[in-house]
Amino acid sequence: MWPTLFSLLAIGLLVQVWASAARAREAAQALATRICKDAGVQLLDQSVALRDVRPVRAPWGIALRRRYSFDYSVDGVGRERGFLVYLGASLESASVPTRPMEC
Repeated sequence: MWPTLFSLLAIGLLVQVWASAARAREAAQALATRICKDAGVQLLDQSVALRDVRPVRAPWGIALRRRYSFDYSVDGVGRERGFLVYLGASLESASVPTRPMEC
C-alpha cells in the first residue's frame, strides 16, 4: 500500500511541476510578444527559450528563478537577444529591445 501511495504522490508532484513550467513559459511567451510589439521590433522565431532554472531564496521562502531568452530584429536583418527573468510567477527583470534613434 505505501509504495503505491508514494508512487501516486510522486507522479502528482511531477505533473504539478510540469504544469507550473508550462504556465511560466506561456506567460514569458506572451510578455516577449508584447514587449517586442510595444518596442516596434520583430520577434524572431515567435518563441522564448528557457535558459536557466535555479532555486533561490525569496522573501516568501524558496522559489524558482527562470531565465528565458528570445531573439528579435530591429531592422529585419540583424538578430539581437532579449531576456526575461521570473522569480516564482512574477517578472523580476527584462531586457527591453529599443529601436535606434533616427536622424
